[in-house]
Amino acid sequence: MRAVGRGAPRVVDYDVVVIGSGLAGLVAAAAAAAAGARVGVVAESFGGLAMWSGLVSGKAPAGDEELDAVRFFIEFGVRCGLEYGGCGGSRGAEGEAAREGMEVLSSSGRPVRCLLAPETVWAGDLRNWASSGMQADDGGLLVVGFTELEDYPAAVIAGQAAAETGVRTAHRTVSLGRAAGRGLGVRIAGLFDDPAWFEGFLEASRRLLGREARRFRAVALPPVLGLFRFRSNLEALRENLGTAVFELPAVPPSLPGMRFWHLWRWRLEADGRTTFHLGRRVVEADTHGDRCLAVSDGLTVYRAAAFVLATGGVAGRGLEVPPEAFFRLSKPTGALRPGQAPGGGPARPGERSVPVEPIFGLETCGRRTDWLSWGVRVQDSSRPCPTGGPANVFVAGWQLGGPEPDALLSITTGWQAGRAAADCREEGTQ
Repeated sequence: MRAVGRGAPRVVDYDVVVIGSGLAGLVAAAAAAAAGARVGVVAESFGGLAMWSGLVSGKAPAGDEELDAVRFFIEFGVRCGLEYGGCGGSRGAEGEAAREGMEVLSSSGRPVRCLLAPETVWAGDLRNWASSGMQADDGGLLVVGFTELEDYPAAVIAGQAAAETGVRTAHRTVSLGRAAGRGLGVRIAGLFDDPAWFEGFLEASRRLLGREARRFRAVALPPVLGLFRFRSNLEALRENLGTAVFELPAVPPSLPGMRFWHLWRWRLEADGRTTFHLGRRVVEADTHGDRCLAVSDGLTVYRAAAFVLATGGVAGRGLEVPPEAFFRLSKPTGALRPGQAPGGGPARPGERSVPVEPIFGLETCGRRTDWLSWGVRVQDSSRPCPTGGPANVFVAGWQLGGPEPDALLSITTGWQAGRAAADCREEGTQ
């Protein structure tokens, strides 16, 4: 491995190195650390979590291994201070809540199904409303928007919700004042994290919304009630308005995703087994035979017994995609193979025929016209270990591609990859 710039690169040693700190990367790091490994996380930023609605979608867990992964995700979330659950917020002792799922309003006002949702959404579970027999004139929903936050138009959300569910709705839009600036979600969340500002907001909301809010079963708000004080803010608003309060799922950029990243990162660091190296992009790997010995970001070399690749596929720049893959397609279906041009014929000299995994050079595959399906080829869907690459490199999350990448895929494969990587340490395979 070459040094970049003056002098030799710095070398750090771990049991497991996780590349990427999106949903799959964080779950993999937590799983490896829980198994006793010393973990290094190398990432540019919070990855795809900035685009995540905060809801866990996907097919219901089918086997014991998937349920174990969901159970681990829920239990670790409790330790992080951000609870996840299904069926109205029930965590379920054995992760069974994810089998039943929830139905919540999306940011457009349309109902969407999910397996798990953060605690800030639980009061908006429409399945609970339906089971209680709520009709158009019984309770209803008040949608509150903020003038400075145009991504959540209260009138549109309320109108769509009424049309889709038959529930009585109303809407109100209030201003957060000059402090909100141009309405950036992160800035607004910062205001809600300021106790003095929030006290003023509580007083204003009691005056503007209090009497009306009590006539509704719940109040829906944009998902910006603080990066850190969201739980106490929700409780204060419920008491202040005299009814249930919940956040709508997020549109990008996602405050719930950033909230998740900060809390999981802090918990991992506080446990003392995980170190984050942020603002770093892994650019090369040092391999010998069928093993990877280290990876480097050009300035630091990270040595470990095993590595987890959780770089997010095309969306996370975990795959380098040649322009031909987008602009020179002649067939709508079929998988790309090495040596095959995007149109189906042999590749011309100098033309990259498939997406490239740039760190380990792993074999990729996917349907030509569906970039979400592009990923690293693996042995099977339950064991994320690539064929034709180092035996101690494991793949997780959207880097696996597939027909419908989702949050549940990131959770289950992240958990599997983290545990498998930790096993390499136990087997003494450094």
